[in-house]
Order: sequence, then C-alpha cells, then structure tokens
Amino acid sequence: MQKKELPTTGTGGTAPKEIINSRLPPIEKRAYSRIKAAFPVEVTIKEKTEHNLNSFRGKVIDLHEKGIGLTLDNPLPLSSLMNIHVNASPRYQSFQAEGSVVWNKPFFEDGYFHAGLRFLNIEDRHLFSLKKILADYKLLDEDFALLLEEIRQNLQKIKKNFDSFDRENNEEEKQVDFIEQNKKDVFEKLDGYFNRVGEIIKDFEKDKYLVHQDYYQQILGHLLLELIEINRHVYQKPLGYSGDYTMMNYIYDYHRNKYLGNSSYEKLINNYTCNIPISCSNIKRKDFLKEEILGALGRNNGARILSVVSGAARELIELLNEKKINKPLIFKCLDPEKMALNYIEGAIKKIEPAKKQALSIEYICKNVTSLIRDKEFKETLRDYDLIYAFGIFDYLSDTMASRLTKELFQLLKENGKLIIFNISLEKNNYRSYYELLGEWNMIHRVEEQMLAWTEKIRNKAKVRFEELPGGSNYLCLSITKQ
Repeated sequence: MQKKELPTTGTGGTAPKEIINSRLPPIEKRAYSRIKAAFPVEVTIKEKTEHNLNSFRGKVIDLHEKGIGLTLDNPLPLSSLMNIHVNASPRYQSFQAEGSVVWNKPFFEDGYFHAGLRFLNIEDRHLFSLKKILADYKLLDEDFALLLEEIRQNLQKIKKNFDSFDRENNEEEKQVDFIEQNKKDVFEKLDGYFNRVGEIIKDFEKDKYLVHQDYYQQILGHLLLELIEINRHVYQKPLGYSGDYTMMNYIYDYHRNKYLGNSSYEKLINNYTCNIPISCSNIKRKDFLKEEILGALGRNNGARILSVVSGAARELIELLNEKKINKPLIFKCLDPEKMALNYIEGAIKKIEPAKKQALSIEYICKNVTSLIRDKEFKETLRDYDLIYAFGIFDYLSDTMASRLTKELFQLLKENGKLIIFNISLEKNNYRSYYELLGEWNMIHRVEEQMLAWTEKIRNKAKVRFEELPGGSNYLCLSITKQ
C-alpha cells in the first residue's frame, strides 16, 4: 500500500527542540483547522528507549490533516518515531499513521498527560478515513458543537465535585444524602441542556443527524456512557434492542429510593436516566396496567389476560407480591425473547405460594408475527378479557401495526379490552438524551396515526384514548369489543 510522505519540521522526521520541549501547544503555528474528537488511541514507540513503557493508551482531543492532540494514561517520552492507531467510531474506519512528538506536557493534568503529534507517513486507505472524519466534522452545526462543549465542561465539574465528596465519604448512606441534596439543581441543568440539543437537531436529515450523533457520543460518551451502567446497557443492546426487560427493570428498580453505581457520580447519572420523562412514563404505564388487570378481575370474578411482548411483566409480579390477585386469573405471557420469559418465571417462583394460588400462567416464546401468520397458533388464543401490548408498536410500521391491531382485537371476548401503547410525537422531551446517546430509536406517533389502525374494526368497537394519571409520554389506545 502506497504511503504519503507528509511534510516534517527539522531533519530525520523530528521536530525542533524548542517545539518539542514547549509545555503548551504552539497555537500560533496551527495552520490547519482542527476538529474536536474523543476517539480511543494507542501510541507505540517504534524504537528502543530507556523507558519501560513503549505503548500508551488514551484518547484524541483534537485532529487535523497533519497531526493529532492526545490525552494519555502515561507521559509520552520524546521519541523520534511512533505508530499512532486511532479506533474511530463504528461510523468510520479506524486509521493509523507514523508520527513524532511536536509538543508534550510531561505532567498530570485532569487525570491525563497531554501531547501533540505530527503525522509523518500515512497510507492511502488510512488517509481516506481521516479525511472522511474531518470532512464530516467540519460540517457540524456550530451551535451544536458549542453546546456540547458546554455540557462536557459542566459534567466534568459535576463529576469532580462528586468525586471530591467520595474521597472523604465512602459510606453509601452519606453518598445518597449528598446526591439527594444536589440532584435537583443538577437535573434541572441537564434538562435544559438536552432540550436545547433536541431543538437544534430536530429537523436534521438522516446523514446530517448521524454525523452529529457520532460527534455527540465522542464528546459526551465517557461521562454519560462508559461510566454509566444503565446508559451503557441501552447503547450496547445485548439482546439486540434498547428497551429489553433488563432496561425496564433498571427503571422500575432505580426510579425511586435506590441508587445504582460505585461512585456518587455514577449513582447520580443512573438516577437521572431513570427519571427523565420517558422513564417516569414507564412507571406510570406499569401502574396503569396494574389497575387494568384488577379491573378485568373484578368485572368477571376472574379473567383471561394476554400480555404481548411481556418484557419483565412487573405489573403482574407486583400485584402478586401485594396479595391482590385473589380471584382466578389465567395469564399468558407472549415474548420472542426466552430470557425475558425465564426472568418472569424465576421471579414468580420466588413468590410465596399463598400469594399466587389463584394464578394460572403460561409462557409463550413466539414472535408477534405468529399472531398474524400462524392460524393454528391463533386458535389457541381466544376469548380474552384483556390484552395489552407495550414496547412493540413503537417499532412497527403502520401497515404491520394495523394488521396486528386487527388480529389482537379478534382474540377478545365480547366487552373485552385491547390496550396499545405508543410513544408520543408531541410529548417527546429529552428525546435527544436517549436517541443520540443510546441510539434508542422509536417511531413517535400522534393520535390520528394510531386511530388509523382501527379503521377495519371500528364498527365493532368502542375506540378511545386513555389519559394516564399525571400525564405521560405515551399514547394509550383503548379498544373495547362490542
């Protein structure tokens, strides 16, 4: 592969001593426009040195066509030649180059050692990747980039403040008290930030959006993803989608009174994630469904209920633990994820027998498309008093949503009720937080779009929207068979 020889300063690929030994980067010598980035980087010394280390890890802080600024885990020795390997985000190809030190800060600052390197040699394919990153990042919305820098700096201050507290107070109780005293102000500031981000990006076309998403994750990823267990889970999607049963359990478990994380800062941000409006709406949705289950039991002195894509089924588990299932209940959980069904089964097994003696439960591991395509399977699902579906319609096309609505409606008995949830387009506060950060992309809809799903059954049904107590980021469509 052909290498590009890049201009150097001095001889032998080494920059002059007055530049190498300077404690600060020579701003006046920056002939190339720079972009900020936070890609992981590894620097390897190519020749023997008197130092024990020859490999250094860290992150990019800025990048341009001829060089790179870095923060590293150890001070970089003044060596004439190094290999630089940059692990770009999934959107871009990683690239590598040979380089040499231009400036160096051989002292600890903000937890890292800082250095600037000049590119000396770079292969065509790596140069192409570098130029692609630079071209995209140079088109970033200026207000967006400035706002992210402001958010990053404030998050660093918050983390520094909370870490300072932890050094003197490592007891859980004291950490929680400190969080409770400070989180209102922190949360209000973060709310303002993420709403401003959402306003900037709301009309971006797909390609422009993806570039800004990549930049957002680069600049804020360490503070909001890498350190934060819940956000990390959403981003990594171990089961292939964001809102899996584990994520729902995070919200249910750490919404109030409990904190997740080793440090106070981790606990704070995990708690923030569990208290943004969409997370609070998940709590309200669960509580609403608990009342619907009890209502179905009361109307019929017992009930047949089908939960479609059951997730963690916490609404049922909580009712059992609260001793509220005191009439015969046939409950069927349908979910394509076996691990979710195993979780429900395991949780119910832990409940003492007296609390669940009225329950008859079945676990069905099938995709929702089976409700549309498998006639024999549908024949086993008939005459339900209540069917509810959440966490699935947000990801379906209108065509598929309409077909599934019709099929579920046919499974109801007379006066049976079908409840469908979909995230609201009009109430989408903090959307940038979970979409840009965790890539949790749902189809936000308005009432008219959901009503269109009922067109073929409307003459046989009472159709209306339910309001969840306290408001919600979800639309709740209620369809009663007449």
